[in-house]
Amino acid sequence: MILRNLRLEREKDNNNNKKRGRRCSMFLCWVVLALFFSGLAVEIALVVEMLNAFDALIGLDT
Repeated sequence: MILRNLRLEREKDNNNNKKRGRRCSMFLCWVVLALFFSGLAVEIALVVEMLNAFDALIGLDT
């Protein structure tokens, strides 16, 4: 009986740890996606600025 209770407690702890791991990995996934898209937005803004500077340099800007 005692061993059965200990086994049930251990299984419950393992299930809680698995749930915590899934939550943590999902949070990290969202953080990585947010960093990726913010970096992508910065890169697009830099390319647009470089194109504007290039147009002004060669006189295409009216």
